[in-house]
Amino acid sequence: MTWGHPNFRVGKKIFASFDNYHGEACIAFKAEPQMQDLLLTDPRYFRAPYVGNQGWVCMRTAGRFSWKRLTELLHESYRLVAAPRRVSAPSEPSPPWASPRTSGRGAGAGSSSRPRGRR
Repeated sequence: MTWGHPNFRVGKKIFASFDNYHGEACIAFKAEPQMQDLLLTDPRYFRAPYVGNQGWVCMRTAGRFSWKRLTELLHESYRLVAAPRRVSAPSEPSPPWASPRTSGRGAGAGSSSRPRGRR
């Protein structure tokens, strides 16, 4: 927790944040300039205070919203903020925070023979 609210990091850099701006719960994330412009045409989104000029957008979480769309936006924010060595190649799995962790113990059904661990 930083600045009194949860932040999500890749290395030491924040790629998403959950906060309450003026009484509204929202999730902040980084976006490409064109995507930021597109999102800001939708009333569910607004330019993030203090860092909006650096591509950050807030999404209001009140009411209904698409979890799939939010996941896509968070993946993109992760990609924009992460060092190139941390970003997976297209054929590799999603970032580690994007899916449930497995223990990797044993060779149960459906497990791969690929060695686990860092390369």
